[in-house]
Amino acid sequence: MDSFDKLLKTKGSKTYRLQSLDGEGNCLDEFSFDSELAIGRAQGDYIVEDPSVSRIHCVITTTADTIKIEDLNSKNGVFVRITEPYQLKPGDQFRIGKKIFRIVEK
Repeated sequence: MDSFDKLLKTKGSKTYRLQSLDGEGNCLDEFSFDSELAIGRAQGDYIVEDPSVSRIHCVITTTADTIKIEDLNSKNGVFVRITEPYQLKPGDQFRIGKKIFRIVEK
C-alpha cells in the first residue's frame, strides 16, 4: 500500500474500481475512482465506445458507506443486476431476459 492509499484509509475514504467484464465475468480492464465517476460515449471519466450508450450516460457517486448510480436521462437507461431480494413498489420496472415488466396497483 503506497502513502496515498494509506492517506485515503485514514480519512475513511474508499477507492473503487470499475471493471469491464466479458460474457463469462472475466475482467477485461478496470478504472480506479474514489468519489465520482461519469460514464458516457463521448463525455465523462470513463468512455464506452457503444452507440447505445448516451454521450453522458450515468454517474456513480460514493460516500463512506454508499455507492449510488444515477442515470442522466440516457436514451437506453441503466439496468442493475439484482443478487438478493428487492422490495418493489408500484410503477417499478424490471427486466427478465429481454422482456420488461412493470408492477402496477389494481
